[in-house]
This record gives sequence, structure tokens and C-alpha cells, in this order.
Amino acid sequence: MQHDEYLEKRNSIVAKAFEESDQPMMVIDPSGHIVIASDGAGVLLGAARADLIGKELKQFFLRPEILEECREVWHKGNAESRTLEVLHSQGKVSAVDARCLPFTAQPLVDGEKFGDDHGLLMLTDILSRQVEDEKRMMRLAKL
Repeated sequence: MQHDEYLEKRNSIVAKAFEESDQPMMVIDPSGHIVIASDGAGVLLGAARADLIGKELKQFFLRPEILEECREVWHKGNAESRTLEVLHSQGKVSAVDARCLPFTAQPLVDGEKFGDDHGLLMLTDILSRQVEDEKRMMRLAKL
């Protein structure tokens, strides 16, 4: 296998792993649109992953101005966490911990361009995390 073929195959595997992850994650372009999303992001937002692509990220948050702050953070090459409220497509509001990170990578699809202004948004549903933490504590208490 030639080096270019190897890289293409590797990128394809990484993209598939990202997309099929239960962890809610999205790559955001400089204009605030979703470039790629995980299945977990689709579940959290109440939409199919494929339907999220190209959508403006701010439509899924109650205080979209905070997303601009995230964009400023990753543009400077920094990472930051903050609590946001996500609006599910069915109207449910969930508090999430959002980790805003800079994201630079080779394009995963022909024609895409990733640069320094892209960001990776990793979300954790606070209620779900609390439930999982409680389950973990119960398991540890049994030891």
C-alpha cells in the first residue's frame, strides 16, 4: 500500500470513528456551521448526524453568544470549558459541559478545508454524567 493510500484509509477510519462515537462532538467552521458531527451529537440535539452538517451551531443553544466566546478561545489556540444549555429538537433543554478546542486537520472529504479557525466542541450532558457517576459510586461501594 502506498503512503497516500495508507493516509486516505487512516483518515477514513478516523472519520468513521468520530462520526459513530457516542460522545457528542462537532467540528465547527469559522462561520459557525457544523462541518462534521458524531452520532452522540445527533442524539443530544435530537437530529440525525447527517442532518446537522451545514447547520448553524447557534440554533441549538439558548445563549448562542457564548459560542462566539468559544470561537475566540479556539482562534487563539486555547481550550476552555463552560456550561451551556442545549435546545433539543423536541424542545427539551439540557445543561451540558462544553469543551471548546482549536481544531486543525487534513480534510476528511474532498473539497473541505480545515484551518486554524475551526473548532472542536465536545459536549457532556450534565444530568447523564451525574447518573453515570452515581452508578459508578454504587459499584465501588459494593467492592
